[in-house]
Amino acid sequence: MTPDQIAAILNDLGTRLGPAGQQAFALAVREQYIEGIIGLLLVIPGVICLWACRWTVGWMRRDKGSYSNDREPVAAGAVLLFGGIALGTFGNAVLFAIPQLLNPEWHAITSILSSITGSN
Repeated sequence: MTPDQIAAILNDLGTRLGPAGQQAFALAVREQYIEGIIGLLLVIPGVICLWACRWTVGWMRRDKGSYSNDREPVAAGAVLLFGGIALGTFGNAVLFAIPQLLNPEWHAITSILSSITGSN
């Protein structure tokens, strides 16, 4: 979509909705704030998973005298699982949640336009 097409859609939407359009836009901006906060709250499981990674590595280093290779696959799998979850939650926060909180108006406009045009 070109900027002219976007402006035409927004102008048409503004004339159709009138004062209710301002309320709808304000609601869409609040929705973006809420989605951003929820995205940041998802960092909490990431922190827990990082702690679990650290605990698993400590568990591997414990009991050096009675070290057996039976722990290795379990620990490696746990570290990969917990590390992947942590990386995913931190990536979500950086890529989606923080930009939504820093510029909710832009995300509200793109959300409204995607619901009107049917595109993502």
